[in-house]
Amino acid sequence: MKKNNVLFLLLYALGICFTSCTRDFEDGRNYNGTNDNSNGVTENGNGNTTNGNGNTTADIGIFKAAIGGKAFVADEVRAIVNDDYIAISGLKTTGELIQISILDGKVGTYTFKDTPELVIAYTSSNKWAYIGVSKDDAEEHEYSDYNDNTVVKITEIDSVKKTISGTFQFTGIRIDGVKDKKEVTNGAFTKISYKSDAPILQPDNKFSAKLDGINFVTTNVSAVSVMGKIAITGNRGNVENVSLLLPDNAKEGTYQVDYNYSIRYNKNMSPDGMFDGKSGSTITILKHDKTKKIISGTFSSTVVTYTTTEKYEITDGSFNVSY
Repeated sequence: MKKNNVLFLLLYALGICFTSCTRDFEDGRNYNGTNDNSNGVTENGNGNTTNGNGNTTADIGIFKAAIGGKAFVADEVRAIVNDDYIAISGLKTTGELIQISILDGKVGTYTFKDTPELVIAYTSSNKWAYIGVSKDDAEEHEYSDYNDNTVVKITEIDSVKKTISGTFQFTGIRIDGVKDKKEVTNGAFTKISYKSDAPILQPDNKFSAKLDGINFVTTNVSAVSVMGKIAITGNRGNVENVSLLLPDNAKEGTYQVDYNYSIRYNKNMSPDGMFDGKSGSTITILKHDKTKKIISGTFSSTVVTYTTTEKYEITDGSFNVSY
C-alpha cells in the first residue's frame, strides 16, 4: 500500500470523528446519539448503576484500551454501522483518540490479511498518529522489526437496540518521518450505541466536481486537519467520495499531484475501486486563511487504479471549506 493510501484511509476515517465528536464536546453532549449512559440508568444500593433490566452497566457504552500499558477510557464514543462499513471512535477530552474503520458491516474477525482496507489508529494530538499497518506496509516505512498483531473482533451487532460490541488490539507506527511505535492492547467496546449514517458534518462547506462529465452531487462535505495534512472529502452516499490531500501550510498557487498534493476518487473502497490522480493532475489553491482555517480552490484530474485499466476524468472541481 502506498503512503498516500494509508493517509487517505486514515484521514477519511478520522474525519468523521474530528468533526462530529468535537462538536459533541462543544455542545455539551446535546447532539443526538452520544453515548453518555444517561438513558434508563439508575443507581442501586451498592452505588453501582443498573439498566432497566436490573443488570449492571459498568461496561455498557464504554470504549477502553491500554496504550503502552496505560489505561485509556474514552469520554465520548461515536459509532456508525451500516451495510457498507463500521466506524467506531473513542475520544478523550484531552484530544486522545482511537479510531477503527472496517469496510464491512457484519460480526466477524478482521485482520490486515483478510481486510486490507481496515483502518485502526491512535492519536494523542491533531498533528500525528500511530497507525496499525500490515507487515509489508511497515517494511515500506522502514520498520523492519514490526509485528503485525492487529485483530479487530466485532462480537455483536444488535440491530434492534442499535448497539455494537467487540474487542481490538494493534501496534501503531508513525509514518510522518519519526520512527516510533505504540502498542494498544486489551481494547474493548461494549454495547456502544450506533447510527446508520454519518451526520452532515460541516453544512457550510462547498465541494463540487464532474465525474466523466456528469455532476458529482455530494451528500456530505468534510474537511479535517491532522498529521500536517488537510483532507477535504466530498461524499456521495456512505462510501463513494472524491478526496483531496493538501499540506496544512499550503500557499496560493497551482500544484501538480505528488505526495504532498493528492486527488483520489473512491468508488467503493475496494482495492480495485481506489483511483489516484495521474501525473499532470492539478490542484489550485485560490485562498488559504490559516488563522480562520478556511481554504478554497479548484482541481482537475485523470484518476486511475493500479489493478485495472479503468479510469475517470474529474473536471470543474472546486472547494471552499473550513477545517
